[in-house]
Amino acid sequence: MKTKFKHFLMGVSLLLVTSIQAQLTITIESSHNRQLPTADILSADFMTGEITQWGTIDANGTASFSLDYDYMEKLLLEAEEQQKEAPEGWTLSFHTVASKHECSKYSNENTIEIENPDARMFGLPPFFVGEEATQTNHGTMYIASNSDVANWLDSYQMDNAAVGFYLEWVYVEKESSVKGECSVLTMTGHEDEEVVISTVYDLNFEEGWNIMHYSIDEVFNSASGRVFLTKMTISTSKFLPEETQVFILNDN
Repeated sequence: MKTKFKHFLMGVSLLLVTSIQAQLTITIESSHNRQLPTADILSADFMTGEITQWGTIDANGTASFSLDYDYMEKLLLEAEEQQKEAPEGWTLSFHTVASKHECSKYSNENTIEIENPDARMFGLPPFFVGEEATQTNHGTMYIASNSDVANWLDSYQMDNAAVGFYLEWVYVEKESSVKGECSVLTMTGHEDEEVVISTVYDLNFEEGWNIMHYSIDEVFNSASGRVFLTKMTISTSKFLPEETQVFILNDN
């Protein structure tokens, strides 16, 4: 298991501001003295490595980042340019609401109903915190309810799961909804031990930016000592829960 330094904010609040630059600004403020490193909130393009600045963390530990309302149009234009340079027969595609939330063909329960399944979804790249000028990287940024959930995410969901939640932002091209439950029986990897993993969907997407709330409701303690996620509820929210915190995890 990786050892990480953990920095976090507690007692946060959310401000949603529509600016004249047509941006959605998210501000997460600390009400305690625990400070995150003063730095930029950045991402690196998977294909080109190009660095994009999304916001900053100031000396008071307040994290703020902005999301453009023309985010989808920009991505589609970039995809069009990349397609011109792509090998023959290669086509870049995007997730839809249906492809992102389809239930496994091995499910033992599937009650999912989707409205406007063809609506395209555009997620954000992973954020990290650092300074581009000095090529400093303090670590990957997660927005979650506790450090156990952040560590689970940072391990690509391979470490022990924990009750709590994490948040993501997605841009959806038109109104859509996902309702229902999907459950799959799977092996834990310890002898013949089995566990049912259930996902409940309560998603009401608006056109534009949406907050995705992933709630880990139940976990299973395997005889091997590992803790597995067994029930998650995924919903949309207009506000951040009171318990929301910002975590920065690195490998040092």
